[in-house]
Order: sequence, then structure tokens, then C-alpha cells
Amino acid sequence: MNEKIGIITLGCKVNQYESEAFAEALTSLGYEICDPTEPCDAYIINTCTVTAEADRKSKQMIRRAARAGKNAAVVVTGCTAEYSSKQLSEIDGVIAVCGNAKKLECVKIIDEYFKNKESGYPVIKVEPIEEAGFEPMHLTGFPRTR
Repeated sequence: MNEKIGIITLGCKVNQYESEAFAEALTSLGYEICDPTEPCDAYIINTCTVTAEADRKSKQMIRRAARAGKNAAVVVTGCTAEYSSKQLSEIDGVIAVCGNAKKLECVKIIDEYFKNKESGYPVIKVEPIEEAGFEPMHLTGFPRTR
């Protein structure tokens, strides 16, 4: 596989940890993780909406990623995805929006997208926040410290 995936992380340490888990999972499937400032074949944007500014930056990053890579596929997850899933799914290039309880679906969706390139996008996988649980994620290493 030669597809390059960029991962953009906004917000908290939880998002940073989860983005590292995405990178490990994608690497194990044969994808190359690239610097998201470079043109990539796909992007995962792990968003934050704790403040109005964080929400604005999240939406800005989604649009920027969609423009950066020629025909890049964009998968959005995180808190902004929870509250604006329909709006985000309408942005050109967005193939999926995954809520906090379905974050690992991002990896599966990207893998399926590149294997099949079928229609049926965008996909929205957001559960009501009141019913959402936490997904177990495990890393072999987490290099970030405060």
C-alpha cells in the first residue's frame, strides 16, 4: 500500500492518545503516516469543541485538509463530530464523521475506502452522547509528556 494518511489532532490529551492509536493501527495495515502539512491521500481530523475558538479551528482544519490533498478523503472524529455531524458530512471531501464512541471506526473506514472505493459516502457514525461509552484503545508507546 502506498497511501499516505495525515492525522491532525486538536484539543486534549485524550485526543492525542487516540490519534497515536490511529497511527499505530493504520501503520499495522500498511499505510504510511505522513506530516499533515504535506499532501496526503487521506486525513483523520480529531476535533475539539471545548471553546468557540477550538470549534472554529476544527472546522478550519477540516476544510484545509479537504483542499490540501488532491481528492483526499477526510474522516472527522472527536467532539465537533458529536455536535455538528450533519454539517461536517456536507463538506466536500469528507467521507465519514465518527462520534467519540466510534473513533476506531475511522481506521476501518479509511481501509475500506482504499480497498473498495465504493460509493455510499459520507458515512455518519454518531450515537446520542447520553448513550455513548468509551472504546478501549491500547498503544505500544506514547511519546508525549507535559
